[in-house]
Amino acid sequence: MRQFFNHTLLAAVALFFSIAAAAQPRTGGVTDTTKSAGNGPGPRGGASTGPKAYKDVITAKAITDRGLFSVHKLDDKYFFEIGDSILGHDIL
Repeated sequence: MRQFFNHTLLAAVALFFSIAAAAQPRTGGVTDTTKSAGNGPGPRGGASTGPKAYKDVITAKAITDRGLFSVHKLDDKYFFEIGDSILGHDIL
């Protein structure tokens, strides 16, 4: 009986350490481009110049549906425009 208890305890401890080791974040292999000083290429390979201007994204070709927030459809993409008055509030 004591040998069974020792083996069970050993298996439980081994399982605990294997789960704890698997939960640790992996380091290496992935480089973080968000911490750069802005001099190098951005995440998509181009120059990191910030967001595009509104008129460059939502063009006259976009179909807009206005409501609680505006929905712009441009080709096969949808853009949601959330006003400052409802930003940060709960919406059901």
